[in-house]
Amino acid sequence: MIKLLKNKKGVTMVELMAGLMLFTISVSAIGAVLAPMMQVYSRANELAEVSTLLDGAANHLISDLASATAPPQWGGDTVTIEINNTAAVYTVDTQGVLRKNGSPVLPGSYYRRHTVSFGGANAEPGLSELTVTITNTRSGVAVSREYAVRPLMLND
Repeated sequence: MIKLLKNKKGVTMVELMAGLMLFTISVSAIGAVLAPMMQVYSRANELAEVSTLLDGAANHLISDLASATAPPQWGGDTVTIEINNTAAVYTVDTQGVLRKNGSPVLPGSYYRRHTVSFGGANAEPGLSELTVTITNTRSGVAVSREYAVRPLMLND
């Protein structure tokens, strides 16, 4: 009969060190795999948030451009859109807050981490081109989209 050598008092120091070393290597390997995945997940969440904000800001501008009764007047960080003899003036202030007639377009909490910029031009009679960009000030993630808008009243 073969007799197994075993320490009846517990685990030896060599066994303890070997187990600890295997545990450390396992945890390090798992961490090395999970860290990049968590960064991708975080970046995807930032892009989704910025994209949602961009859609909200752009929808205000697009709606007013589509309702324009005169060609928009573009100038730097300002556009004036006339809708039935009422001017809608969009501006971006020094903190990157998009404002319509002085009031923020998006709720103020969004501007703690994001800035907005826009630009545009009257590409041809009855067609406005609009570019809106939103940037996350913490991570630098920026999303920009271009739109072509034909005001319905100007295309009769």
